[in-house]
Amino acid sequence: MSGIEIKPDGAIGGAFAPKPVGGKAPTVPITLAPEGWPIVHGTVQSKDNSDYSGPVTAAGPFTFATSQTINEKPDNTGVAQMLLTSMLGASKNGGLRSMADQASVLLGFSLADSNPVSVITDKRPDGSTLLWTSTIRNVIVYKVSPEAPGTLQEVAKYDHGYNFRFHGSYAFVGEVNGQSHFFTTDNDSLVSYTLVEEGGRKGGYSIKPLGKLALPVWTNPSGADHLVGVTVLDDGTVVVCSKTGVLMASRADGKGGFVLMDTLALGDFTRTSNNEVSNSISADGQGIFIVTQREVCRVDFNPATGRLGFKWSTIYGPEAPWYIGRLGPGAGSTPSISECGGRKTIVITDGAMPMNVLWYDAEKGVLAGSRKVQFTEDENGNLPTQSEQSVAVDGCKAFVVQNYMGMTELDDSVFCTTAPQGGFVREQIPQICDQLLPYNSTDLFLSRACPPALGCYSPGMAVYEMDPHAMESNGQNKVSRAWTRMDKSCGTSIPLISKGSNAAYCVGAEAGSSQWTLLGMDMDTGKDVFSHQFYEEFGARNIFINPFYAGVEAIGDNEIVIGSVGGIVYVSPMPAGGMTTTTKFRSLSADFQKDMSRGVTSMLHGNLHDVTMPVGATLIAAGLAVLALLFVILRRGHALVSPRLPTRT
Repeated sequence: MSGIEIKPDGAIGGAFAPKPVGGKAPTVPITLAPEGWPIVHGTVQSKDNSDYSGPVTAAGPFTFATSQTINEKPDNTGVAQMLLTSMLGASKNGGLRSMADQASVLLGFSLADSNPVSVITDKRPDGSTLLWTSTIRNVIVYKVSPEAPGTLQEVAKYDHGYNFRFHGSYAFVGEVNGQSHFFTTDNDSLVSYTLVEEGGRKGGYSIKPLGKLALPVWTNPSGADHLVGVTVLDDGTVVVCSKTGVLMASRADGKGGFVLMDTLALGDFTRTSNNEVSNSISADGQGIFIVTQREVCRVDFNPATGRLGFKWSTIYGPEAPWYIGRLGPGAGSTPSISECGGRKTIVITDGAMPMNVLWYDAEKGVLAGSRKVQFTEDENGNLPTQSEQSVAVDGCKAFVVQNYMGMTELDDSVFCTTAPQGGFVREQIPQICDQLLPYNSTDLFLSRACPPALGCYSPGMAVYEMDPHAMESNGQNKVSRAWTRMDKSCGTSIPLISKGSNAAYCVGAEAGSSQWTLLGMDMDTGKDVFSHQFYEEFGARNIFINPFYAGVEAIGDNEIVIGSVGGIVYVSPMPAGGMTTTTKFRSLSADFQKDMSRGVTSMLHGNLHDVTMPVGATLIAAGLAVLALLFVILRRGHALVSPRLPTRT
């Protein structure tokens, strides 16, 4: 962990200083709702915690609803696997896109409505909650209501165009002049939408696009950069960050649009040359916190001048490899801001091997505490650990999860839901995944994200705690491990801490299981407090409930929403008179694997000759499906209606 470089407060702009525009046009603040889950990671500090009580087994039975329904037939499981493979390569290959579309029809599943990463709440005066999300193709609003317990209702949908990679994963709902707007990113632009009531006999609602603000051309001359993070400051200014580390601050103009305030390029100030950002950003007051592949940075926005100023940067580690299961090298976490012993800290995991959990002083950027992360009984061991998930924080406590899957081959500890340990298919997964994107050897995104898409996961979760009163010999605060579990996995879901239940939640599996499950563990002891397996059978529906880097979010007491490959999953208490289901682990039988093979074979027949693939990829695609490798989208039938919504007061 290299030394720190403190930059002078108020250093402005650099090479990308904008033309004079900031602050002179009339603007209005954007305010976040004080309740629910109004922004990705729950708060602008990206704490991934909530005051709501989470579900506990002792509270009684729970049920779940999904935003998509899938045809659950034996042959369809193989088709579902083929669909996922096609989805991964669809952005680069038209033939794979065609196969994905055909598989969607066979499954009764909408590819356009898949892969919501974050679900953002808009609480209504009547007690209902609107759920905004952005999928591969659509911005969608759903509704959950006390009047229809246990169900999801679709309210409106807007087609923003296919985007298989960056389709608004980071977003928030804010009020502008008393009206709720949904803010997210679309390639290189900050965009906003609102929900409007339709007139006429049919009634209903529609989503209206409002503002759009692209990165200025002087910050993105090639047009290749795109936005990855978004946050809101105390004064109502929105700040976004691009993949290359360009920050853009803007404010609402009160008419649905944006006023550009300032831009700043991290590369003008940081000490390292690689300033790529692969996670969202966080805020506290007027401070913005960003993690690049090498550094933790703070930039402040001055409301009086309308300018961004670089405050400090800290090198947290050396160049790191891009491991399987990771979406980029270096830190895999959005910076989480917490307060420990009256001191505000930035909490991340780094890209070292094994990784460390790090606490940085938010004001000065100095390292406050650190600890090597281990998930086995030997907390001082040296086994490989990595994480792609943000650290869920509560005070001095940090909940971390294991995502290490290997460098070029899958680690022995990795379990893949559709590929049994020791089998040929599991051994070939990295090679199969490498075939998805041979066009640019430096862009490993698809090949590294592919195994988790196929249901591969690593066991391991733990709580670490920094002691604000105990110091190490190096002058840092002491960090110790409170507990660890190696018999469970959080998959690739972003975990949640419920302060109301003093529990941590994630979507994963019991080690060795093929069934996706919502897990809950006591924050003090690690003991189980909740377990809800979504499906008893292993089939297409179970495949598509894979969280695939999406969040587990609290939207009310005992109410959880989850992003998944297939769509939104809504977990809530069982309504009176509802039916409970019993679940148990099932291994994949030989007959079941034949069903998968048969389904994929019929899917591929007559289609592969139309698909232009890299060398060997045709055989790989067939083997992938025949050997059972992919995950799908879930959906259980609930009537999707256009309910009448109360106006916001």
